[in-house]
Amino acid sequence: MKTRNKILIWLVGVFLSCCFTMSLYGRGAGVSTIPHANVQLLVSSGETTEQVVEQAEVVVKSLGYVKQPDDGLSEWTYKKGDFTISYHPEDDEEYRKLAVWIHFYQWDTNYFDESGLAEYQSLIDALTSIGLEPTMTNDPRFPGRKVYTTEMFNADHPRPTLERIESIMFGLALLLLYGVVILLPAFWIEIGVINRLSMSIGLKRILFVIFNSLFLAPSPVPLPLLGPLPLVPAPLMLPFVLASPDFLKLLAISMAGMGVVASLVSLLIRNSPSTSPNSLPM
Repeated sequence: MKTRNKILIWLVGVFLSCCFTMSLYGRGAGVSTIPHANVQLLVSSGETTEQVVEQAEVVVKSLGYVKQPDDGLSEWTYKKGDFTISYHPEDDEEYRKLAVWIHFYQWDTNYFDESGLAEYQSLIDALTSIGLEPTMTNDPRFPGRKVYTTEMFNADHPRPTLERIESIMFGLALLLLYGVVILLPAFWIEIGVINRLSMSIGLKRILFVIFNSLFLAPSPVPLPLLGPLPLVPAPLMLPFVLASPDFLKLLAISMAGMGVVASLVSLLIRNSPSTSPNSLPM
């Protein structure tokens, strides 16, 4: 097949895979909301906001949470497994004197599961046990501040089967888009180059698999910098991977999968003319 025709087919593939991915993203399949709830702690007479915040932080530590590096957004953030608890001061100075808000998150899921519901309740119970006052009553003077529990979040974010199917399809569409945009031309160029090398076909295939596993394994972008295309070659995400065990585990899985794909594609590699059995003297 002529190079021009190959390029034309590749461009058509890129266009169709982009359309497919964008259509799923537009329907919300690629958008996930991190499960979030909050706790409103009243500032009692005789106490200050700072004292309530300090007591709440002591409670969070007692539950086994570990303080995280300053992210510039929260005054403090603590993490335990898939759960995060954070605090940042209210912008409204008058309201800050009345109540303190603690924010509770569960990661790696789209809803609060049984462990998330139990962990949130443990936080409420622990805060109450030291004399703090978690309250579910909203102050009508501040309509923008509303208590939002784990049950409320789950009620507002049902889990229909269709949404799960669309999320899976979106993930597959991202892999397809990555394959068409990045892997297809990379494989085409690599095979063309490696077929010209004078070495055994076995060594060629080994080098092909190692190179692609190390440098072309897809890795997610931890921030939505590229919109609906959060997959890039793994080396670009190394700074994030080294700072997060979760990314390191994900990258290992990606590299293993890339090794399987590269092994199959390596079957297209041929002997170079100088090493082909037909070229040897009789």
